[in-house]
Order: sequence, then structure tokens, then C-alpha cells
Amino acid sequence: MSELFYTHFTKLTAEQVAEILKTAPLGGETRLTDSEEIDSLKLTFRREPGALNGVFTISDTDTGEETKIDIWFNGENAPPREIQRKITLGASHKTTDRLIGKAILWESGLWKYQTIYASTVCSSFNRLPDLQTVTAPSDFIAIDDHRYIYSRVEAEFSGAIVVEVFDLITMELAGIRFGIGESDEGELSVYGASGTYLGQLANYSPIKEKPQEAAPAFGAFGDFRMVYRPFEMTHPMTEAEVRANIAGDTAMFWDGSFRGPGNVNSEHMLPTTDLLYRWSLAHGGGKFKLKFDNAPTWEYELTGANTMRFRTDESDAWHEERYEAFESDAKLVLFAHTITGAVPAVSMATAIDLENGLATCAFGHMGNPDVPREPLREFLFGAIEAYGITPSTERHAFTKELVGKSFTWSYTREMTSQHIYSSPESYSWTIFLDDGKPGLMWSSPCQYVKIRDGVYMMSWIESRSAGNLNTFLFNTKTMHDVGVAFGINHNQVFEFNTFGAEARSAGALDLSGIWGK
Repeated sequence: MSELFYTHFTKLTAEQVAEILKTAPLGGETRLTDSEEIDSLKLTFRREPGALNGVFTISDTDTGEETKIDIWFNGENAPPREIQRKITLGASHKTTDRLIGKAILWESGLWKYQTIYASTVCSSFNRLPDLQTVTAPSDFIAIDDHRYIYSRVEAEFSGAIVVEVFDLITMELAGIRFGIGESDEGELSVYGASGTYLGQLANYSPIKEKPQEAAPAFGAFGDFRMVYRPFEMTHPMTEAEVRANIAGDTAMFWDGSFRGPGNVNSEHMLPTTDLLYRWSLAHGGGKFKLKFDNAPTWEYELTGANTMRFRTDESDAWHEERYEAFESDAKLVLFAHTITGAVPAVSMATAIDLENGLATCAFGHMGNPDVPREPLREFLFGAIEAYGITPSTERHAFTKELVGKSFTWSYTREMTSQHIYSSPESYSWTIFLDDGKPGLMWSSPCQYVKIRDGVYMMSWIESRSAGNLNTFLFNTKTMHDVGVAFGINHNQVFEFNTFGAEARSAGALDLSGIWGK
């Protein structure tokens, strides 16, 4: 798996930002003006040499109307390198929800971007062929029914701003990008691009909403712009702090199960099953092995519907542990357990297919040298060894079948999100607002494994966020999942919780031309 989300931009001071802008190739003795046009629309950026502020202007030469985006560095409550913005709309220009769910491949002579206009306040993009999906706070403004203004600030990443004007009929785009680049140099580029329409996901905005009433949430056109900064909701930890946190946690189990009052994801749980226990009794007195390729073999002896002991071929010591099992599909079980007292802490979320004898484990553990509070994960592919079972040479495999699809997930009556599977190794999620519109959004590295027709294992790590590792089995026939959350959450509490949610299809995009099938 690629190392996603570890592009670290220098935490520049306000003084360093000011110095960069003095020497950046963005000024001179005269006012800097760069512009591009789409039909009667003209996009212009102006900034005085060395200034910490500037203004984008989108003017319509037919009507004389202008929308202005004022920008500045060194804003309050934000990293100094991150551009802040305030928008003043032209008389007939309106904020809009009409772009929600659209996806377009934009291509210039030098680059390609897959852009998904996913919510009222955010969009996601992949600079191809980069697998990493990045989420950015965004603005969507309608000039008319087919021409739009779009802006995004790459908050938590470069901090640069992109302002674009495009036409959905001609699929032409003009844009300007401004900010401080990866090498801490000033960056200004003016470009044109052509687009390929990739499709439309579901838009859950109210159907009867009047266009002039459509506006992003959180007072988006005020001086303060809402930005989702999930990593600031957590406490960066050293490896020693992580181990002390885990060792001091006594709340892993509530009422004898993995679920409890600290976990909001329990309302739509599948019931636990004793299927695996009964099967193991019939195939060797409760004993079986999971033989993984290039990994230790795990030997289990189930002593009850939720109790067991196990060992690996690297150790002769038996270890007693609680487990939970859920039947996701006929004779297909998610088998979940941890190892109490393990250092570093461990998570086992295993899909065990009793029909064909295959097993795939999303093996997670702490001990990440780059970000200690974020788990690491690897997929272990293998088969079941038990009495009366012929060892299989087949294996489950990574898949692209979910890429481009989108689903809503209802964990509780109060908590619903939308997943957008935007690349083979990353995805985005957005939380719905009370009126049904998608709101704040984030992206994470992930992987998808096909378990059988219609059933998939999906696993993601909330990088640059709380850091939790989440793995679920998703049955697209029942539209239900069951999974395991592992790690230190936003409340700084270590958890190993099982969860479940009900799904609805939110449409699909045709991304096969980008990522293959």
C-alpha cells in the first residue's frame, strides 16, 4: 500500500511567510495581473508586490457583474501559510447546491485532476496518478444554469487557493492557483483545461429548495471560514504516551462485550452468532487453524460462543481471549478479537468463509514510527485448516469493484455519513447536516478486498485525524455492514469496538477510465 497522507508541509511562521512573498516570482514594480477567459467570463488575480493579500475577480463582460474573492495570509486560528478568503457575490451570482455529487476529470497539457464536488462546503480531488484523495474546504457559485465559479483552499496540506471558472456545456475551464508550494516557494499558475464528465452521485439537498436560499453552512461567506481540522481535535502522542494510554485503559469491555456507552455505532449492529463455535465443534472439537501466507499460523480453540484460547506457531503459549463473531453472509463470519496486554496493541478482524475455506485478516497494530497514535495495518491472506476441510489454494484478493461507488451509512438515528470510494487506495466521507445536505468532509487511505460476489472487506486508517483503524465486511445484498474500530479515539481513549450500519446506494461514478477495472 502506498504511503498516503504523509506529505508534510513546513509549519512556516508568519515572518517566514512574509519573507517568501517578498522574493516569490509573484510581483515586481507593477501590479501583477494574470487572467483567463471562458466565454464572457474573465478571471483575474491581482496582488501588490510583496503583499500578504490579494483579490480574485470573476467578471462577466456581458452583464458587468463581478464576484470578488479577497484573500490573505497569516489569518487568525489558521496556519500562517494557509490562505484565508472572503467572498463578495455579484448581483445575480448565487451560492448553489447544484454541483453536489458531480465528478469531472479536468485535463490541461501538464496535469490531470479527478475532482468530486461532494458537499455543500467541501470537495475532493486526486492529482493523477496520485492515489491519495485530498479533501479541501470549497465554495460553489452559480453564474447561471451551466457556468460556475469554484474555489478551494488546500487546508491542512499546502494551504494554497485554487479559483476556477467552468462551463458544464462546453466542458471548458479556466483557473488560477496561488500559494506556497511544497518546497516553500511562492507559486502562481494560470491554466486552461478541458473536462470529461464522470457522473453524478446522489444529491440529498431538499428538492423544493429555492436556488437563492441555497448556501453553504457555517456562515461560509463571513470573515471566519469553517475548516475541518481533525488532527487538532487529538493530542499528538509519543510512543511512550501511546503505550501508557493503552495500559491505563480499563474500559475496553462494557457489560461483557466490545460495545458500550463510549461507542455511538452500536444501534444498527448485527447480532453476534455462535455459528463459528458450532462449526468448530463439528470440525475438530472446537479447534481450527488459520494458515496465512508469509505470516504466522494462528491456532484457535473456541470454548464458547464468545470465549476462546489461541496461540501462533511462533509461540507455544496459549492465550485466553474474548472474541465476537457476526454472520455477514451465508456461512461467512467476521471474527474479531484483540490480545489483551499485547505490546504493541493488536487488532484482528478476520473474514472466515466456511463455504470455501478461505480467511483474510486485516491485522492492525500500534507502533507506527511516523505517527505513534495511528495504527499500522496489513492484510493477511490464507485458508482454514480443520478436520474434514481440504486446504484451499485460492485466496481473496484486492479489488477495484467498489471504486467510484458511493453509499450512505446510518450508524444511529442521529449519525449518518456518506462514503465516496474515489480511488483504489483512498476514499472520502462526509457527515450529513440536519437538513440532509452533506457537510464537512475528510479523506483517508483505505483498501478493498473482494470476499465473494456482493461482499467486500474495506479497511481504512483515519490518517491526519484521530488515527483509528476501521475494518468492516459489507454485504451489498443486505446493504448492511459489520466492523471493528481500533485505536485511540478523539477523546484520547483506546478502543476496540465492533460497529454496524445500514447502507443506501448514493450512486456511482465511472472511474474505470482513470483507475482501470
